[in-house]
Amino acid sequence: MTTPAKVAGLMAGLRQAAKTARAQAMHPAVPEVLLWIAAGVDHRQDITKVSGLSDREVRRICHTLSGKGYRQGGRIVDSAFDLVAVRRHPHRRGDQLVLTAAGQSLISSTFAPTEDASCA
Repeated sequence: MTTPAKVAGLMAGLRQAAKTARAQAMHPAVPEVLLWIAAGVDHRQDITKVSGLSDREVRRICHTLSGKGYRQGGRIVDSAFDLVAVRRHPHRRGDQLVLTAAGQSLISSTFAPTEDASCA
């Protein structure tokens, strides 16, 4: 069965191949980070480790997915997304990333929910 973690791993491989080939295609990091969050990776440092992206890229993507703007070149770039909620992490220092209702419906429209995570 296809799980968000498997697709995120596949997209990470494609991103690395595109970076190696210096391809000027659409950068798939935003959907990759969204899929890692859907797979249960809920801390920015963990997303940095599993994806291979820099902390700055992950922070910028998380701001984009949560609907916040970010500064680029002296300007604020606004985001129209509201797919991820950022709250204080209950067990670790820093923020916890969770899907909002809109993010959950987007993921569930693409992937069937798994009943048992051990068979994934």
